[in-house]
Amino acid sequence: MEYTLLFLVRTCIIFGNVIIRLLGLLGQLILAVLAVLQKLLSYLFEKFFKVASSVLWFFFKRSRSPKKRFLTLNYVLFFYRVKYFALGFAIAIIILMGNMVTQFINQLPSPAQLESYRAGLSTHLYSRDGKLLYEVFREENRTPIKLSSLPRYLKEATISIEDKEFYNHGGISLFGGVLRAFKENLFESKLQGGSTITQQLVKSALLTPERTITRKIKEMILALLVERKYTKDEILEMYLNQVPYGGTAWGIEEASRMYLHKSATKLSLSEAALLAGLPQAPSLYSPYTNPKAAKARQAQVLSQMLKERYITKLQYQKAIQAKLNVQAPKSQIKAPHFVFYVKQLLEQEYG
Repeated sequence: MEYTLLFLVRTCIIFGNVIIRLLGLLGQLILAVLAVLQKLLSYLFEKFFKVASSVLWFFFKRSRSPKKRFLTLNYVLFFYRVKYFALGFAIAIIILMGNMVTQFINQLPSPAQLESYRAGLSTHLYSRDGKLLYEVFREENRTPIKLSSLPRYLKEATISIEDKEFYNHGGISLFGGVLRAFKENLFESKLQGGSTITQQLVKSALLTPERTITRKIKEMILALLVERKYTKDEILEMYLNQVPYGGTAWGIEEASRMYLHKSATKLSLSEAALLAGLPQAPSLYSPYTNPKAAKARQAQVLSQMLKERYITKLQYQKAIQAKLNVQAPKSQIKAPHFVFYVKQLLEQEYG
C-alpha cells in the first residue's frame, strides 16, 4: 500500500512538473510574441518620426527669417528626443508586461492537483458483517465514487442547473454562462452563478474563495488548462467528488449518505434533483435549516431538466409530487470502544 501511495505521489509530482514546464514554454512564447511586437512598434515609431522630421525640415527650408528657422529646428530636435524616449518607454512596458505575465503563469497551481482530493478522503470502519460503525475524517468528509456508477439523471440534473453548455464549451462560457447568469439574477431574481462546472471545480480544489479580478483570471486560465488535460466525464466526476454539499459533506456520495442515508447510486430522480441544487448555496438550500428553499430549488432543477429535455412532463410531475425523506444526521457511534481503539491505532500508524 505504501509503495502504491509513493508511486501515485511521484506520478503526480512528475505530471505537475510537466505542466509547469509547459506553462514555462507558454511564457517563453508570449515573450517571443512581445519581442515581435516590440520590433513592430520600433518600426512604426521610426516611420512616424521620419515623416514628422521630413515635414518639419521642409518647413525649415522654406522659412526665410532666422527666427522661424530657429523655432523649426527646435521642433525637429524635440521630435528626435521624443522619438527615442517613446521608443524606450514602449520597450520597457512590453518587457515589464511580459515578465509579469510569465510570473503570473508560473505561479498558477498545476491542474494535476485536482486529483489530490484522494488525500482528504474519510476512513470507514465496518463490522465483520459489513455494517458501518463510524467514519473518521478531519475537516472534509468525502467518499469518492465513479461517474459510471451514478444514475444518468443525477449527472443531467447537475449539468442542467450548473452548466447546461458543459459538453459544448472549452472551460469558460461567456455567452452561455456569464451573460445568462446576469440576465437571470437581474430580471428573473434567480440565484445563478456565471462559472462553468470546470471553473467551479478549479475554484473549489485549486484556488481560494476570495472574489477578486486576479482570482477570476486564474480561474479562467486554469479552467482552459484543465479542459485540455481531462475529458468532460473526468471533469464531471471530479466535480461531483470535490464540491461541498453542506456541513461536512464533500462530494455527492457523502451528501447522499448524510441527507438521505443511502448511496448516491440508489438516488431517485426527485432526490437527485434535491442534491444537484445544493452546491450553488449549501447553507441557503439546506434541507435541514431551510426545507422550503430546498424544495423550491429542487423544483427549479427539475424545471431546468424538463426545459433541456432530459426528462418528460410525466417524469417532472412525478418527481415534483414525490415526498422527500430527508434524514437527520447520524451522530451516534456504534461499538464505541472498538471504534476508538481502531481510531487510536490509525492515528499512531498514520498520524
